Amino acid sequence: MREGKSPIENKYIVLKTSDAKKYLTEDMNIMLHDICLHIQSERLKENKEINEYLIVNSDEAYAKEVWEIIKHGEAIKHTKLKRV
Repeated sequence: MREGKSPIENKYIVLKTSDAKKYLTEDMNIMLHDICLHIQSERLKENKEINEYLIVNSDEAYAKEVWEIIKHGEAIKHTKLKRV
């Protein structure tokens, strides 16, 4: 998946929980938690859902296949939206 430029838009911040616990100080982890809670709170005020995501590490052998499935699903979604 990493060869050349990625067609994937980089619009999310993903942190591995174990990395945060290992590499951040206790104060940093508290700040990170508070930031996440604040974002969730603001989304709820705007009547938005609290999103959950599936994460695939791009260097996994199956990442390219997963990306193709996502692209196909997005194409279907956009086709349906154009009909509305």
